[in-house]
Amino acid sequence: MLPGYWMHRRENIAAKVRALGEHAPIADEQFAAAARAVGLGPELVRLVLSRPGCSLIHDDRARGWVRRTAPVRDASQLLLARWARPARNAALARVLGHPPAIVGAQLTRDARFHRLTGHREWALSSWGDLGEGTRYRSTQDAIRAVHPVSVSAIRNWLHHEEFGRCADGRRGFSADGATPHDDAEPAVGPDVEVHDHRHLVFTVAVDGRVLRGSSVIVPHFVGWFLGLRRLPQRRVFARADGNQLVVTRRPGHSSVSSLQADVRMLGLESGCRLRIALDLVGEAAQIGAACRCHVMDPPLSRDGA
Repeated sequence: MLPGYWMHRRENIAAKVRALGEHAPIADEQFAAAARAVGLGPELVRLVLSRPGCSLIHDDRARGWVRRTAPVRDASQLLLARWARPARNAALARVLGHPPAIVGAQLTRDARFHRLTGHREWALSSWGDLGEGTRYRSTQDAIRAVHPVSVSAIRNWLHHEEFGRCADGRRGFSADGATPHDDAEPAVGPDVEVHDHRHLVFTVAVDGRVLRGSSVIVPHFVGWFLGLRRLPQRRVFARADGNQLVVTRRPGHSSVSSLQADVRMLGLESGCRLRIALDLVGEAAQIGAACRCHVMDPPLSRDGA
């Protein structure tokens, strides 16, 4: 009995809900389509599944519907599909709230999962013998197959928040327990001034990138001082004209949003310099000229006035 519903056609709702169980597990983002595929509305199905004893239950941690008889295995399938890469028992157990040994024992007896040889990781069998993104049995195989990239590119991307350093010193995914990288304090540099730990003033050169309207690379200390010490991160500052200045931490550098309009308004040319003053407490930004050939905005006083 469902309070508030009248049946004007003879339909077996229970049978259709049981048919929905054949599609389990079902991620939250796929639930509406799965319900309609068996001929029921999503809200009606949720109401039915809220009754005690239903075959499907919702797992908030895995963000999907799993079978009551196989909650750990179904939830693990949802997590691996969403992560799109293999994961260890510890990573799955940490999300699901079960001991790693229990998770491993459950997956071992389920043909949907495949234990990667030598990796101590689980992949979905549908990904193939080694799992998506794990076609290589050794580091040497991976190096041979990877397209040529620079050492700095690899180093920069290892600073992404998805990566980190494990307790034994190796690099790994932060989802597996590795500690993400935090930038150490860089040198201030001659083009940067700090006032009272709340005002930051720095200058950038007007070059071809600035004139084209591209984002502008800023001194490394700027991103660090603003707290952008992992990838990806950004911080927004308001301007008096109603626009915003966005500072973004990118692989290998920090940058600010386009300054092309400021260059035109100030009448600057290639070879000139822009001065950017940021108020970290008020989240405000001021931009002016910083070269002798143009009128320079008055510098911030030591008391921040």
